Amino acid sequence: MLRRSSAAVARQTVRGATQTTTSSAAVTMSSIACAVPVSTAMARAHASRLASSLTTSSSSCSSAPATRGFASSAANGAQAVVVDVDDEDIARTLPEFHACAGLNAEFDFVRNETIVREEPKPPRGATPSSGDAAVKSKAKDASAALKKRLLVRGVDSALEEAMSSNMTRRIDVRGSRGTGKSVALARAVMSARARGAVVAYVPDGLELTRLSYFSKSASDAGIWDTPDCAMRFLKHVANSVNESVLSAIDVPEISMKELEAATTKKKAIKNTKGKDSGSDAGAASNASSKVDLFKYATIASTEPTLAIDCAIHVIQALTTLAKTSDTKVFFVIDQYNALYGPSDMFEVTGPRSKKNIPAQNLRFVRALTQAIESSTSPDAKHISVTAACETIGVSNANTAKSRPDASNSVVTVVDCPKYSIDEVDAILREYKRVGLLYKNIDEKTVEGMKALTNGNPRELQTVALTTLR
Repeated sequence: MLRRSSAAVARQTVRGATQTTTSSAAVTMSSIACAVPVSTAMARAHASRLASSLTTSSSSCSSAPATRGFASSAANGAQAVVVDVDDEDIARTLPEFHACAGLNAEFDFVRNETIVREEPKPPRGATPSSGDAAVKSKAKDASAALKKRLLVRGVDSALEEAMSSNMTRRIDVRGSRGTGKSVALARAVMSARARGAVVAYVPDGLELTRLSYFSKSASDAGIWDTPDCAMRFLKHVANSVNESVLSAIDVPEISMKELEAATTKKKAIKNTKGKDSGSDAGAASNASSKVDLFKYATIASTEPTLAIDCAIHVIQALTTLAKTSDTKVFFVIDQYNALYGPSDMFEVTGPRSKKNIPAQNLRFVRALTQAIESSTSPDAKHISVTAACETIGVSNANTAKSRPDASNSVVTVVDCPKYSIDEVDAILREYKRVGLLYKNIDEKTVEGMKALTNGNPRELQTVALTTLR
């Protein structure tokens, strides 16, 4: 009797926690000021548009969701949708894919867990055999064959709507840790580029304040040059997606001959084996007197002496392009609050003393943040999209400085909430479809997982693999 009573109390506790969590989440969502409303209907509409624009195949629930392995219908008939994302579409619209840590984590989770599940487990003390190696290889092949799939969420449609609005110039994506802000930004970049927009996308704002040679700027007192950080930015911008637009912008104050001269020393070092460098000199002298912005950025992305000035020139050229043409120009910066925090660089102030150099004292970072903040000015036409990260060592005060004034009419705040009941159901059924989970996914299981994880995507992955295998 005591054992049955304890189980009954436990079930009642979980049921109460589920009801409390669900009601508190509803109150939280309804009380957020200035946030874009995210409805399930918007998510369904966006899923349809995304599937057609990216030529992906999508699947939703049916009358027998357990056999299909996707989201079940909610009480109001709404559905959460999981879609395939094609590798060719990623290569075409997101060349920065490998730098998108959040998006890669979503894809790698299923692949890595599939390898672990398929790998053989030899008895204790046994040595691995050739058969085990073959099974491991087969497991890796099966993992590589899995298609990339993502859950379409309401935040995707809300972000796309805000970026398409003619009234919005500054968008701030907000949400707690692990709710999918980085994934939402990456998908928004893909969608914007598919519509023909020019996007300067930085998937890791922290990299603009770290791991660079630095020196005092000759033009500004108290400001520092960080060429390595500028070169990373240029590699993100001077890609195949933006090539046609950047190639149409001339840089009249710089000639190709000057660019070749700036890299002459490097070429001379490469020709130390006695090769004649006269052909290079002839090419430089016969080079066109004009150079376009794409060539300039491509060369400067590997040349530290040109990187800072070129990166600032690219930023200014893109803001001008937005004003003088019908082309939509976006600056999308993830981990934007890193540009208001400390860098990993220190200025020596004495024999045994040094002080940290704030990110705002880096010349390139200052130029980039000025462009982002200027998007709210009356004459600006470019649009800035940012998201802050809570786990990169930036104080709450500096994070608050990086956020725009939500009361401004051209500012839109998009909330990235935790998973709803329907989204938890969709993810669990997707994990079961690919073989990561073995237990049945029913209503009680979904409600229990929602209560245990509070809808946090990262926690849901860990708890699901621990309790539902």
